Amino acid sequence: MNTSYGKLVNGAIIHAPTTLDTPSGVIVNPKRLSYLQAGWKHLDLKSPADPPEGKEYALTGYIETASDIRAEWKLVDCMMPTRTFSKLKIVIALTQRGKWAAIRDWLNETEYGDLFDAAQDFRENHPDFIAALSAAQERFGFTRGESAALLARSLSGKGPRKGAKRKPKGKVKTMMLEEKYKASRLAKAVEEARLGYVLLPAQKAVMIHYTYYTPEPKTEAEQKAMSDKVQSVMEKVFGKPLPREVNVFVDPNAGARGHKCYCTAATYMVAVDELAA
Repeated sequence: MNTSYGKLVNGAIIHAPTTLDTPSGVIVNPKRLSYLQAGWKHLDLKSPADPPEGKEYALTGYIETASDIRAEWKLVDCMMPTRTFSKLKIVIALTQRGKWAAIRDWLNETEYGDLFDAAQDFRENHPDFIAALSAAQERFGFTRGESAALLARSLSGKGPRKGAKRKPKGKVKTMMLEEKYKASRLAKAVEEARLGYVLLPAQKAVMIHYTYYTPEPKTEAEQKAMSDKVQSVMEKVFGKPLPREVNVFVDPNAGARGHKCYCTAATYMVAVDELAA
């Protein structure tokens, strides 16, 4: 996928492929002229940099010319912080609802698959996220209320960008939780094992996560070995046995660095009171 070129379809940006099938043959890594001749247009989707204090740029639409598509932005009051959603939490939420396998297949068939695999978090005002969310709602029949509820439970542990307004109380809670976590033995073990973590101030907890990518397992024994490895890494970090049912799953459609492969992932939530120095 080439994110520098695309088309505007029903108000959403569709990114161009990295190869073009033409009457004269297949063109790999096409240049600007080849894309324009094939009907793709150059994209300029970046928002203006550094909005004034208390302001942010909101996407209002797109301006299309014969050769370009440009995003149109409007400076608005920043009354609420721009939210960031965790990819891991979105995957877990969709898995729990039995929707992830179908959505993963759909992503692999669309221009959004590479973007999804490359990202760790998603900003709600990013043009690609807006377009992908709209397309997913239409494809799978999600109502706006259902999507809003799922995203509200998938907020990233990262704070809002500089200049965004936020209640001091929540910020203090996050800072206190992060300070206690980073001072704990668990934080050191997580860093040494190269695992990830997400702060959950509302739940007064920290979620530890680990994802392990491998080639496709050919047998059930190989698949079990993947799960056992993830489990052993998590148990070594925590220094105790963990229940086998703790959100350990295998996704045969997961992508890593652009290649299709299997992925085994595990998450474990730790209450702040359990964090020992």
